[in-house]
Amino acid sequence: MPVPTFETDDRSAAGHCQGLALRHGKGRVVVLAEAAMLSAQEEKGHKFGMNAPGNDNRQFTLNVVR
Repeated sequence: MPVPTFETDDRSAAGHCQGLALRHGKGRVVVLAEAAMLSAQEEKGHKFGMNAPGNDNRQFTLNVVR
């Protein structure tokens, strides 16, 4: 079975909503537009998600969970 390939687009996401948090009952609901920000992935030597250099996804994930 062939491995799917993904093309990336290096345009900035500035000004676009990537996630939101809403109060619900005694807690909050977090909705994210991109699941890769909560994972560490690599494809053909290209790292993305938590293991990509220069991002703060690890701290973001901790803040969401807390």
